[in-house]
Amino acid sequence: MATDQAVLETLPPEKLLAATRLRVIRAAIRMFTEVESLDYYISHERNSGGREGILRMLRDRKNELSEASGGSPQDGKLKQYPTKAAHTEPLEMIHTEYEPRLIRREFAPDWNEL
Repeated sequence: MATDQAVLETLPPEKLLAATRLRVIRAAIRMFTEVESLDYYISHERNSGGREGILRMLRDRKNELSEASGGSPQDGKLKQYPTKAAHTEPLEMIHTEYEPRLIRREFAPDWNEL
């Protein structure tokens, strides 16, 4: 927290988030090592400007630190990936209902019949 305390003292949220250069803000965000320190900056940005890009960088860093410390990300939602079983039933339906229809349509009609 010594590094975080130094950043908080030299670059409080009002001063850091007023910077116009994104590189400066990004570098300062990367210096944080504690999740709690980022809460000040997130709340200040939400109240003052609400710039989505800055908020995303702050939340991403907070989630990185949470995951590294063994916690789960609080602001971000966990991604839910579908399992193979979730796709089995729709695929079986395609095989039984639609494939026979497609086989009949494989042959192009004769130009004279159109």
